[in-house]
Amino acid sequence: MIKIIGTNQGQRGDLIVGTVVARAIKEKFPESHFTLGINQKYKDMEDLFKDHPYIDAIHVWEEYDNWPSQNDLNFLKTNHYDIILHPMPKHPNDHCWYNLVNHLTESACIMNGLVPPKDLNCVLNKYFDLYSEYKDYVCIAPFTAWQRKNISLNKWETIVDFINKKGFKVIQIGDDSETAIKGAEKKTNMSYIESVKIMLSCKFLISLDGGNIVTGK
Repeated sequence: MIKIIGTNQGQRGDLIVGTVVARAIKEKFPESHFTLGINQKYKDMEDLFKDHPYIDAIHVWEEYDNWPSQNDLNFLKTNHYDIILHPMPKHPNDHCWYNLVNHLTESACIMNGLVPPKDLNCVLNKYFDLYSEYKDYVCIAPFTAWQRKNISLNKWETIVDFINKKGFKVIQIGDDSETAIKGAEKKTNMSYIESVKIMLSCKFLISLDGGNIVTGK
């Protein structure tokens, strides 16, 4: 049996994209044992990948910015992995980890010598019950993007107003420091798992960054 571990020094969205890499690993090495590495900083995502169809185990790394720590190195040496890869590697000829010619998930596979799955779908294990009260809601995560990706408060209010006029309610997820969008119900200070649960319960999600990309209905 081939033992493989993905070191993953990325953030929330990178972890989700890493599920495509996990699927590609299983297609190339069906009998392999794949461990997904999660940074201590994002340990709250761990439950999202338990009992996952393409992930056999999860390891939480001690370090994030200065990976690997001595304990992280000892873990790798002790467990004798056959392949150590990075689900979101840096591009060798660019400051970005991805190749702009390809879909992000496709690039993550190619850079690890894997054949990208045909549909490139990220896979989250929906092991929890959803909220029926949000079935007629649209979820927005308006301030998840990095700087230049964000749009103005005025534009968000226009979007929410349009959705309201179509007969849907809007729920805004985020934290207490974020501005409440007029016409939306704001829900703050939730665990990551709880926010994902709400996203999946709604009709669909509008978000500007990969950290909150999940499949809607």
